[in-house]
Amino acid sequence: MIILKRILFLFIFLILISSVLSQDIVITEIMSKLPGSDEGHEWIEIYNNDISDINVNGWKLCEGNTNHGLTLINGSFILGPGDFAVIVDNFNIFLIDYPSYSGNLYDSSWDTLHDNGELLAINDSSKKTIDEIIYDTTLITEGHSLELINPDKDNSQMGNWQQGPFEGTPGYGSYNNGTGDEIPEFSGIGALILSAGLLFVILIRRK
Repeated sequence: MIILKRILFLFIFLILISSVLSQDIVITEIMSKLPGSDEGHEWIEIYNNDISDINVNGWKLCEGNTNHGLTLINGSFILGPGDFAVIVDNFNIFLIDYPSYSGNLYDSSWDTLHDNGELLAINDSSKKTIDEIIYDTTLITEGHSLELINPDKDNSQMGNWQQGPFEGTPGYGSYNNGTGDEIPEFSGIGALILSAGLLFVILIRRK
């Protein structure tokens, strides 16, 4: 009985700590260094790294200390756990560049993303900053996206970013550690919680 209580305590603790450690909505990929003109072709991918749905209606993309609104073009403002969305500078141009894209798509507007990097942030409807990075495009060559390696690690550290494939992978994830695999449905924190939950069920059935 004491062991069961300890396992239950651990399970509850992991759930609580995950809500603290999770970055909720995370910037995971940036396309800013295109061949030719960048105007209208730039985009930013975001990812729900939480264990619950998040409604991003009314949220803002902050670029160069200027807030830009989001307009729903396709999909939903409600992102489930593991869901992606792409924020674009011009949705008509984006859909010409990526005609097969059918995921969550939000139109916004900005002058141009700086090729040498700048501040990007995601602010919620109460103006609270949910995620913030200063990206560095020296890591990539022209025509390639800048992609996050692991959403469970600090994405403000450029060591957690790498060059993505040519033209990027909008809406498909970029967690690959060089293996080409997409971001898994369960993050490291989520997998830990799931493992603790399964252990708890097994111990109960043995009693």
